[in-house]
Amino acid sequence: MNKNNLDIEDYSPDFHTNSHSIIPAVISSLMNQLAEALSVMAEVISIEEAQQEQSDAKENDYMQNQLDYLKSEIEKLKKAN
Repeated sequence: MNKNNLDIEDYSPDFHTNSHSIIPAVISSLMNQLAEALSVMAEVISIEEAQQEQSDAKENDYMQNQLDYLKSEIEKLKKAN
């Protein structure tokens, strides 16, 4: 073979060998990204639930205050009669 002629096989990377090592790395990277996304989604859901619980607690306190007021008004009416 002439030195000026390049043999393509001598300079082309072995894609078959490289692709086998790249596939697990790509899959691992995708799995890590999926895990991160699921973690973020779980945190958002947790925050939303905490906000809902706070809202429910405030509403329950308001309703309890209304019930207490109505009870006291009923007691006043009973005493008046």
